[in-house]
Amino acid sequence: MRRWRVDILDMQRHETSSKLIRRICQYLNISTLMLLSSEWSLSGSKIDRLIDLLQKLNATAYLSGPSADAYLNKRAIRRHGIQVL
Repeated sequence: MRRWRVDILDMQRHETSSKLIRRICQYLNISTLMLLSSEWSLSGSKIDRLIDLLQKLNATAYLSGPSADAYLNKRAIRRHGIQVL
């Protein structure tokens, strides 16, 4: 029961953050399409879900910051024909 409550609170925070980001973008006239990964049916491990999302979006490249070097499996992404920048 307690875990369920935490999930709802996390979901509410996520929705609030998403709405805030969208309002800021609207205020700044930023019209970039934003999608939530939760809107997609993704499966598998974290890297599998990322690759699944990139494939569904027909991505040819994935832009990643230097801090992700410690945990991002770049080789797995590249095996699917997606460049890691």
